[in-house]
Amino acid sequence: MKKIFSKIDYNSPVVLSFAFISLIVLLLGYMTNNWTTMTFFCVYRSPVTDLLGYVRLFGHVLGHASIGVQGVQTR
Repeated sequence: MKKIFSKIDYNSPVVLSFAFISLIVLLLGYMTNNWTTMTFFCVYRSPVTDLLGYVRLFGHVLGHASIGVQGVQTR
C-alpha cells in the first residue's frame, strides 16, 4: 500500500486540496439529500448577525455546483 502512495506526486497542493474538499462536499450533499448543501453552502439573504452566513459566504465556492446541471436540457 505504501508503494502505491509513493508514486503519487502531490505537486499542486492548492488545486488538488480544493478538488478533494469539493468532492467531499458533493458526496456529503448526496448522502444527506442536499441538507448540508442548503445549510452550509448556499448563500441567501440573512442578517449580518448570523454567523453561519459568513460560513456560507466562503463555503459557497465548494458546494454551489453538482455533477449534473439542473435546468439545462440536452439534445
